[in-house]
Amino acid sequence: MKTVTDAANGTTINLDLNASAELTLPEARTSGYRWNAEETGAPIVQLQDRGTSPPQKRTGGQGMHVWILTARQPGEVCVRLRQSRSWEPADSGTLFTITVSVRP
Repeated sequence: MKTVTDAANGTTINLDLNASAELTLPEARTSGYRWNAEETGAPIVQLQDRGTSPPQKRTGGQGMHVWILTARQPGEVCVRLRQSRSWEPADSGTLFTITVSVRP
């Protein structure tokens, strides 16, 4: 399975039909930051939230948030996630965007 990290932000990843990739992004949940999907890539890609790993053992420590991207049909689509705090404006925070190209 292909692994995608925050280093892939702004790039295109290629997946064969029915193949999967693991998307892993750092998340500081103890500081209130959460990743939320703004564009999931459906129906070309299925984005499945696998949750987070425990943060480091200090306030503000980062854990990792994991999703599985599965190629469901050929095409190209944008997947966009935003990390922000729930009490801050909706357009604030960190944006992560990748283009997923699914080959038949």
